[in-house]
Amino acid sequence: RREAVTPYGKATWLSPEEGEDLAFVAAIDQTTDQGRRDYALALLYLTGAFRVSEVACLKVGNLRRLGRRLFVTYSRKGGKVEEVELASEAADALDVYLASRGELGEDSPLFVATERGRRAAAAIGRYGEQEKPLTTRAIRYLVATYAKKAFGESRGIRPHSLRHTAAQAVVFEG
Repeated sequence: RREAVTPYGKATWLSPEEGEDLAFVAAIDQTTDQGRRDYALALLYLTGAFRVSEVACLKVGNLRRLGRRLFVTYSRKGGKVEEVELASEAADALDVYLASRGELGEDSPLFVATERGRRAAAAIGRYGEQEKPLTTRAIRYLVATYAKKAFGESRGIRPHSLRHTAAQAVVFEG
């Protein structure tokens, strides 16, 4: 017989009670294009409990505005399509980020590399002129970088940790 396994036994998350979630987003400099993108990305994870693959695949056309409310349609694990309302903080951050990107089409990726990132990728022959979405690997790197900046070390914080943080907030509110 096997021992019972707790599914969240090794899960990591940021403690809202200790202000770790706020410290994480405070580590992001919102005065730059990259900072605006990363702030919107972090709030999307912290308030919406998305998976990294769900966010990496988002396009501008997945967003739908209804008055002040912003909804996102995305494909969940297993292929089920779902539409959810974004938290107002995440919606506001997305608005600021998207305004800085200029004219966008429905098929434009929601989160893309900055100009500096595109130049670096082009230098090694990775991208042409077309905008490419941030990869799941790039998103993981960004989250680890901001965790290190906020806490002095990454402490194993990954995008899925931010998903757990959002889930914990729902548990505590409920």
